[in-house]
Amino acid sequence: MSKKSEKEIMANQIEVLSIVEGFYQSGVLFALMRLNIFERLGEQSRTVGSLAEELTTRPDTLARLLNAGVMLKLLETNDGVSYRLTPQCQAVLLPSAGHHYLGDWIRLQDEFWHAHLR
Repeated sequence: MSKKSEKEIMANQIEVLSIVEGFYQSGVLFALMRLNIFERLGEQSRTVGSLAEELTTRPDTLARLLNAGVMLKLLETNDGVSYRLTPQCQAVLLPSAGHHYLGDWIRLQDEFWHAHLR
């Protein structure tokens, strides 16, 4: 085996880690979809407290998921308390998007993922 340069090894590491991050990103999206976060937010802002109460879940746990959604540019927040959909997500992740709506397809992909685990 030929010796690889440090730059080649770093490129290989980035390639492998991008696969892991893809799993993380889809996991966040699937979790937001399962909780109907996009529909619950709609075109308005809501606090993590009101969402947590509605979902009967812990606000701190939900905030971590919502912040992951912010990191993926699915959600926006100015203060870490109130969250809203990004304009891009409103256009494709709300049922009101009509034929542009991707939610059903994303839910199907989530079902396929869970089906192979059974």
